[in-house]
Amino acid sequence: MSRTRRSTRDALVIALLGDPGDGLLDPADLDLDAFWIRFDDAAPLHLAAGFRAATVGIGTVLPRLLGHVNGLGGLSLDDADAVIQRADRLPGFTLLAEVAKVVACFAYFSDPRADRAVRERT
Repeated sequence: MSRTRRSTRDALVIALLGDPGDGLLDPADLDLDAFWIRFDDAAPLHLAAGFRAATVGIGTVLPRLLGHVNGLGGLSLDDADAVIQRADRLPGFTLLAEVAKVVACFAYFSDPRADRAVRERT
């Protein structure tokens, strides 16, 4: 997978998760390289295809449809959040957003630091 696509999918995960605050790991601090290797190797075809469609649709196409020059990876955190909020309400993008949210949660909890921080809070 190209570096551009990888950074778009990283940006999608980060934008979907937002900053959880309260001492939890900021998604921007995740090292997702190992996760993407495992995801690309092991994800069921329908999940991988759905996330690829979400990456292109929400990460690249939707920001441009909303008037941004760059895709999600080139936007400020506030602009990226606004794109995610619109994706949740636009027909054709809502299902893509749901698939992407599932993958984003898998990505977040693949980092032992995130898992540990959440477990310590409960």
